[in-house]
Amino acid sequence: MLRALALKFSRGPEEISRTAVFLSDLAEHVAARRQLAVLDDEPDNRILECAVAGQADVIVTRDPAMLKLETYQEIRILSLRHFLDDIADRSLVNWHEPHAPLITFQRGLF
Repeated sequence: MLRALALKFSRGPEEISRTAVFLSDLAEHVAARRQLAVLDDEPDNRILECAVAGQADVIVTRDPAMLKLETYQEIRILSLRHFLDDIADRSLVNWHEPHAPLITFQRGLF
């Protein structure tokens, strides 16, 4: 799997592996409770399912179909640029909460 990601993102397997370890330290494992059929691309629906199950505040993606939604069940769907702008403004999430919100990163952000 790391080899496929390395090829897809034009990064070496070692860099992809380090990124995966870093992101796994930030992640929370969730299991989708129901199947969604919101978008035409089935893998995108899996992202929405996990975001809903994990009560995510935001999905960060460069996928045009997901970005067109803008929000889904109060979950904001943002490009990386907009997400970083919001973080800089500290307006996206309440950083004083004891538990950081789950953020679902989708392909293309390594």
